[in-house]
Amino acid sequence: MIHPLPVKEPIMNQDLFATYADKAIKNFSIMLPIYKKVKEILKDCYKSWGYEWKKEYDDIFNIESDSNKNIYLNIKR
Repeated sequence: MIHPLPVKEPIMNQDLFATYADKAIKNFSIMLPIYKKVKEILKDCYKSWGYEWKKEYDDIFNIESDSNKNIYLNIKR
């Protein structure tokens, strides 16, 4: 997922690329703050490449379980 960021080259499948790691990160919620930073950088790249950043690309951050929420909030502080 991070490969195109330093080389600043557009990608072919924007939908897949923007959500590729979501499932793995969802099961490893301690990584959510770092993942959010990566997605913010990716969002900027999408804009510079002329791609739309869709709302659903950030759905991973709509945390459902209380345990995930507590982990995320504790790290964020």
